[in-house]
Amino acid sequence: MKANDVMSKTGRKNQRLGIAFIFLFTVSLLFPVIASVANKSGKVLKIPGIFDVAIALTCFIVFMVLYMKHAKHIDDEVIARTKKSIEYIAITPLILIALYLIGVNLRWEILLIGLAGDFGF
Repeated sequence: MKANDVMSKTGRKNQRLGIAFIFLFTVSLLFPVIASVANKSGKVLKIPGIFDVAIALTCFIVFMVLYMKHAKHIDDEVIARTKKSIEYIAITPLILIALYLIGVNLRWEILLIGLAGDFGF
């Protein structure tokens, strides 16, 4: 290994897993948002639904792998940073209230069930 190569192979692999989790979770969140905007007829879209569930399941598996590898490294600083992140993320439901008040034409049953499924795991 080179002297300037700070991160080990394991560290790079773990970083890729973390980035994969963030990507998969973001894509999984976009499925119900896009479906609630695009699906004006209210029909059940089976193929996108299967992909959404597959991506959510993959996201959960990546999360569990990350947790099993790093659970022993969680300390007070990590918990404090996580709480701060959650405080910022918890503001996002206000966007739904704003969309409702503005009167955006959404299929709310699709959006809310989809988002609840993603945040429920």
